[in-house]
Amino acid sequence: MIPSDLPLAAETRMWDRFFDNYVSYPQGRLVFMAIGREPDDGKGGAAWKSMLETSYALLDRRMAGRTWAVGENFSLADCAARLRAGGQKNIRLTARLSHITA
Repeated sequence: MIPSDLPLAAETRMWDRFFDNYVSYPQGRLVFMAIGREPDDGKGGAAWKSMLETSYALLDRRMAGRTWAVGENFSLADCAARLRAGGQKNIRLTARLSHITA
């Protein structure tokens, strides 16, 4: 799941952290707000939605012409990305996302 090539291994771990910190975390905050486990911020989670929009736009640019998040093979980074884009049906994203698939 982590390539033996050291530069690819470091890149894999970086993207694993990216998905956890910049995609999964804001999604979790929005879910907690929606189910009442976190106080509503009074702005409909605008900061978290903005963070997701920025993250998805970056991912969309990165994934243009790629199959996997890092290198030529499935890796830990792809596991971290699993179905995250598809779980946001109620969040309006303004970025055009043509290279992200779940």
